[in-house]
Order: sequence, then structure tokens, then C-alpha cells
Amino acid sequence: MKKRTAVALAMAAAVLGAAGVWAAEGWFPDVPDDHRRIDAIRYAKDEGLFLGFPDGNLRPDDELSEGQFLKVAERLYDRYDVWTRADWAQMMYAGLPSLTATAGGDFVPGSLGVVAVGPGDDIQIRSLEAISGEVAFLGIPNQRATKMAIEDYGPIKGHDVTFGVGLDDLCSSGGGRAAAQQIAADPQVAGVIGTSCSAAAVAASPSFRRPAW
Repeated sequence: MKKRTAVALAMAAAVLGAAGVWAAEGWFPDVPDDHRRIDAIRYAKDEGLFLGFPDGNLRPDDELSEGQFLKVAERLYDRYDVWTRADWAQMMYAGLPSLTATAGGDFVPGSLGVVAVGPGDDIQIRSLEAISGEVAFLGIPNQRATKMAIEDYGPIKGHDVTFGVGLDDLCSSGGGRAAAQQIAADPQVAGVIGTSCSAAAVAASPSFRRPAW
């Protein structure tokens, strides 16, 4: 498992945004302008995630202590806990062309097509993760998190959401391709959560390009 570093958290902050961890002011003398992650570190600094250790340094490549890591998680939670689900959905889906409507109220499918969900039918998604072998530690938590998220969110517009039987990408191109072809054969599947590994993702992605799907 990769070690947790300030650089890794800075990159996450560039996506999520977060509150500060350490408490000093000014730029970090131990972070050169040509650091490989300088843009992410600058973003994290500007957002208040990293303020430096008391000596002014960031120590960007040192492994974080568990306490420092948990502090980030706590402040991330505090930041997002004030948002409602509607806020989150609006942020995540605003501007997506695939779910727009005309002035007359008619649904206009985007370039990926449309999945029609009939009255009383479930919304079908699939979980595609590495859930066996030496890398099962990557996919099993993700699959469980998907299940928990579905249970927590509940029905969407009166439709339950289900991901059926979790599929195994085997953390390989062959596993990703085979599972993706199985998923793509079902026209009622609206989306896929996964994969755990980039090799599986690259091999799986061609099967998920509508309208062929």
C-alpha cells in the first residue's frame, strides 16, 4: 500500500478542497519551485490545507503520521457535512449534457444514449473491482462502500438502485475486458463503479462507449 505523504494529500486537495492541517505562515523553504507536485502543493497552500510545520517546512515527501492523516479526514468531513445531498448532486452533475431537457420538458439524451427505467423497475448499476487474489484489499472496500452508499442514499425518483452481483476485474486487462463485456451485454445497466486497477480500466473502457453498449 502506498505511504501517505503531504504530496498525496495535496493532490487530493486539488480535487476536493479542504481546511488546514499545520500552523505556520509563509511559503515552505524545503519545497523548491521545480518540485514534481508544485502545482498541487501551491493549491493546497492557497486553500489552507498545508500551512507548514512550526519550523516553516512542509516535508512534502515524508510519510504522514496517522494523527496528521486523521486530522485531514476530520476536517474534510466537517467541511462537507454542512452540504445537503441536493448541494452535492448539483455540484457533481451541473452542466452534464447527458441529462438535459428541452424547454418543452422532453428528455434529451446525450452522446452516451439513454437507459429507460420502467415503473417499478430498479436502476441497475454494476460494481467492477479487484475482489480476489493478492489485490482484493483494493476492491473489496470499494465494493462495500458502493453498497453502503446505495443503502444510505435510498431510492431515486421512486426507483431502488442495485448493483447485482459484484464483478471481479482481477486487476488485469483480461479480467477488466471480460467483465466489461458481460456488463455491456445488459442494456439496462446505467453505470459502472470501478475499476480498481488502471490495466483493467483501459481494457474495459471500449465496452462502455455508447451507442455500441
